[in-house]
Amino acid sequence: MPQLTLLISHQDQVTTLPQNATVIASSEFCPFAAYHIGDQVLCFQGHPEFVHDYSRELLEILQTTLGEKVYTNGVASLERDHHGATVAEWMMRFVAHKPEARV
Repeated sequence: MPQLTLLISHQDQVTTLPQNATVIASSEFCPFAAYHIGDQVLCFQGHPEFVHDYSRELLEILQTTLGEKVYTNGVASLERDHHGATVAEWMMRFVAHKPEARV
């Protein structure tokens, strides 16, 4: 199964799926990492809009709050590539296929 990697900055997450949601990505840490509800809702728990430098700055700011272990693991995780640009493209395609709203 292919892996999807996104940058994250917090431990808040959806813990109960909304009605009619279909999970499209999950992990041990985040069972509902991404889901959709028909062609109306597309949700990703990670942050496709984040880049490594921004995430590193957040870690620096939160270092004391996070504690040394979480901080060190977070910095180490920034050595890996992420799929933010790919997910952003998926989001744009999802929105582009929507009929125009009529008022």
